[in-house]
Amino acid sequence: MRFTRTLLFGALSLVVSMPSLAWQVSVEKQDDHSQVTVSNTEKFKNKTVYLTWVDVDTTATDMFLSWTVSDGWKKGLFPIADTPMDIEPFTTQALTDLDAICPDNHRCFVALVATKPNANPLDNTQWDATSILPLTTQAGYLRLPGQRFFLSPNIAIANTDTAGTTTSLPASEGLGTSSTEKPDIFKVIGKKVLYANAQAHKLQLIDISDPAQPRLTGELELAGTPREIYLFDDKIVLLQTVTTETGRTQVLVAQQNSSGGLEINTRLELDGSFLKSRRRNDTIYAITQIPKSLTSLTTCADCGSPVGLQLMALRFTNGTLEIVKRTELVGNSPNVAIFADHLVVTNFNSDNWQESLIQVYELDDAVNPLKALPALTIAGRIPSEFHVDVTNQQLRVVFGSPFNLSEAGSTLAIYALPSLQLLGKIDKIAPNESLFATRFTSDRAYIVTYKQQDPLWVIDLSDPSNPSILGKLEIPGWSEKLFFHDNLLLSIGIHDVPEIGETSQAVRRAALSLFDVSNPTKPQLINRLVPLVNQAAWSYSQALQDEQALLLNWDGALTALPIESWGNAVGSYLQIASLANKQLTDKGLVSSPVQLLRSTPIDTDKLVALGDQALLTIQWGTDKPKVLGELELATNIQWIKASTGQLFAGGYGKNGYSRFYQFSPTDLNKPTQRWSLPHGYNNISLDGKTAVFFNYSPLTVQTVNTENNVISPAWTLEQNLVQDDTPYWIERSTPFTQDGRFYLAEKRTYSPVSLADTTIKPDNTTTEAMQWQLHTWQLTGEKPTEATTFSIPGRPITFAGTQLLITQESTTNNRLLLNQVRLSADSAKLISSRELACAPYSQILVTTESLYIKCETPYNAEIYYPMTTTMADTASSEGSSTPVTEESPPQTQILKVSLQANFADEGSWIFEGYQKLQAAYADKVLIGDIWNYAYTDIMSSSSMPFYQSAVCTVYQLTANNKPTALKETECISGDAVSMTNNSLWFAKGFEGLVEVKLD
Repeated sequence: MRFTRTLLFGALSLVVSMPSLAWQVSVEKQDDHSQVTVSNTEKFKNKTVYLTWVDVDTTATDMFLSWTVSDGWKKGLFPIADTPMDIEPFTTQALTDLDAICPDNHRCFVALVATKPNANPLDNTQWDATSILPLTTQAGYLRLPGQRFFLSPNIAIANTDTAGTTTSLPASEGLGTSSTEKPDIFKVIGKKVLYANAQAHKLQLIDISDPAQPRLTGELELAGTPREIYLFDDKIVLLQTVTTETGRTQVLVAQQNSSGGLEINTRLELDGSFLKSRRRNDTIYAITQIPKSLTSLTTCADCGSPVGLQLMALRFTNGTLEIVKRTELVGNSPNVAIFADHLVVTNFNSDNWQESLIQVYELDDAVNPLKALPALTIAGRIPSEFHVDVTNQQLRVVFGSPFNLSEAGSTLAIYALPSLQLLGKIDKIAPNESLFATRFTSDRAYIVTYKQQDPLWVIDLSDPSNPSILGKLEIPGWSEKLFFHDNLLLSIGIHDVPEIGETSQAVRRAALSLFDVSNPTKPQLINRLVPLVNQAAWSYSQALQDEQALLLNWDGALTALPIESWGNAVGSYLQIASLANKQLTDKGLVSSPVQLLRSTPIDTDKLVALGDQALLTIQWGTDKPKVLGELELATNIQWIKASTGQLFAGGYGKNGYSRFYQFSPTDLNKPTQRWSLPHGYNNISLDGKTAVFFNYSPLTVQTVNTENNVISPAWTLEQNLVQDDTPYWIERSTPFTQDGRFYLAEKRTYSPVSLADTTIKPDNTTTEAMQWQLHTWQLTGEKPTEATTFSIPGRPITFAGTQLLITQESTTNNRLLLNQVRLSADSAKLISSRELACAPYSQILVTTESLYIKCETPYNAEIYYPMTTTMADTASSEGSSTPVTEESPPQTQILKVSLQANFADEGSWIFEGYQKLQAAYADKVLIGDIWNYAYTDIMSSSSMPFYQSAVCTVYQLTANNKPTALKETECISGDAVSMTNNSLWFAKGFEGLVEVKLD
């Protein structure tokens, strides 16, 4: 007996020596031949069994050798016996010799597969039991259900989260098999990671061959937001949304070039904003949202203008994509699921929101790759793609009542394909409970509902005409996503039960749970892992909504869950756990400087974690996982200030890097200086050449001196503000800085003991007295020192000079009052005040010499804005504005007053529409319609609203003249915009800095 010499004998011997699995095939090398052995530890009834040798890389005629009881090995795909059989458990048995020789560089394996009678043996969704043993090095790179023995491929492979992808055996002529895929935002290509960085608008290629030193080797700047990636051999297909008024989708075909970078080969433009796609073989099915009323698709007379969906079949041929079929349907937030020969799209009914629409497409027609079956309407809501399934020409759907906690409960229905006739259903599952997770297997459905506990329901689907409940398990919390493997269920969900002795009773923590469902009548919880228990009362995981955020590798017995938390343990984490021995075992929690979106294994004890700002390489399996390498992928610049021929910019945030930069105005791509802080912060204030990073709660500061490059320690100031005998603050101003001092004002209920200076007790009236108090810290010493706290008249706006503070407050008749206040070491002295005929919450912007005020009408009951004035973002002024009525179109009055000379008038202008001040400098302002802000959710897994470009205009304002429009531009406000006489400077997050010339 001959055996292929490319077989890894040592590795194979290791596999063979492993404990016997429930259903297993092995090949044992004897002296002069190879012997096939099989074993089984479970009972199977009425199964068709195949023992097949497969050569993936030969012709369809020679691909299969099957062993049968009657004939032994013979060419083709045949079951062991002519009729289905019942199989009892048995120990390892020698079944036959193996004579086949695998050609060099071919992928050959032996498969032992059990299916239901008449099922397609090449569709792995039909397999009830399987064991696959690779016989060659090349076959070790395959990833097939039931496979044993794996090699790390040096070719593109898919994400290891098997819940998101389906891989089938190669197609044989006339057998109609297919490979389907749900795409992701990353791919592993050998020793590199390809990443669609949505925030940075880049396609990035990272070399991880040295985990301690990951490096960026290629990068493409993209016109839009990248959403999904496919690999077709050496070609990369990227789908992205390009922001326009009508929405546009762009599909790129790219590849690695000879230098290891990335280059674009072709582009394809599609109508509408991209939502999602799926792949079957060489065809991508993409759905976009098109901004038009599809009157031909709806009969609704009073439901407004329905939003259209466009479904396109894009075929990949010879390195390019072409549209081969296009169709339209109504909706705006579809669930999409793909199966071997069907695509299912579900949506709410725009005619009746209590109903859902289901559209099934047949995909196996070569002439018509999108053949629509009759539309189906059901009375309820379908939460996700996992609540539908297609198996054995049956559509299986789980839907809940449109009313939460309804007595109708949830329903499981089974329909025949292609007729969509109802075969059977079971309704009133868990009345008065909400529907959450669902997972289908070949003849089971696992359903989670929730009210105060989490019942896990097991439904028998073996008789489509009579589905029935087999069992249920009630446990605390609930599951959002379920994953099935080998009679195990892994769930991602919420644990909402406080620990014994925990003071807070309101807890909600992301959790992993492992269930044993081998006995469907008595499902059991094996164990539950709750990260950060007793550390954070609230936590969340992206995987609760996007299952691809969970790393789930059943074969490697590994899972990893990204976590975001609040409270004492605020931050970003990756929880690693083992699934070995059918247990969920905590393998450690890794702290991350950035929010993590994905993770994937790169070795048996190493994995990669990805976020928009960074890639981390992590070693696990030891006592405590550790970060081996860190690569910053993008800079998130949210703050900018132009100052005397130079630009200062910063990135901050609790879930990201805190950075400070100095740029030359002539080069916005590369900073001249850069400073990195180890902690995340809420905001930045600039005091001359010193940047002060701060957190609101607890109040914490850290300084960066840009002249001597000294970064101070992080100082916590909060304990100086809250005393047992001091009432807590009701409102706080934004902190601000000047001349080495850090200021924070608080609005409190007045108490004579709350200040150190002499105070007067409030009148004994029914109205509670309130007071603004100013806290000051000197930051120029070794550590901050707090000065005397004293009262000030209103909320601070800015300084008009050394120790000359400008504040705003409300008069008793609800008018805006501006104050000049002189500060000393232990008190504040009012210099002057001016009352303006504007509401006290009017927006104010500050320039060097003046205040610009968007004068709101006092007592405006139609539009109310709370006072949120900050040093560089808001305030108010004088003049009278005409009340907005239904009869007259809205107008906006902008006032300008001097910071000196008792707030003297410097001008008043009227603009059409309801505008907001975005930025100001000298005699120029940037304003825009506040109701026209664009909204995009770039990581949404279900929908992306249409983008409406918010256009702002720079005006020159001179007294006694109409405004002069200088430039139209996009709308950015607050700390993300800075204006000089000739330019606007925008901090656009991950896109970096942008200059808009005004001349």
